[in-house]
Amino acid sequence: MTTPAPGAIPMQRFTFDCKLIAAISVKAETVADARRILAAVLECADTNFGAFPDGSPVLGEVSLTDGPLSDVLAYADDLEQ
Repeated sequence: MTTPAPGAIPMQRFTFDCKLIAAISVKAETVADARRILAAVLECADTNFGAFPDGSPVLGEVSLTDGPLSDVLAYADDLEQ
């Protein structure tokens, strides 16, 4: 930890509960299988959203809400692999 310069206001850490929208592709035999896989993978998953302006990583933890997943946006044949 870095010691702030004399007279400087020390930086504090603030944690926010954010609702995000994401599009995630899943390879599976059926849509139902894909939904189960995604739910399992995203249960308390660690995330990296890039970097803050100072270069430090934007880290977080995600889980799906209790609501249903959206409809399928595209099938594998529609996407570049």
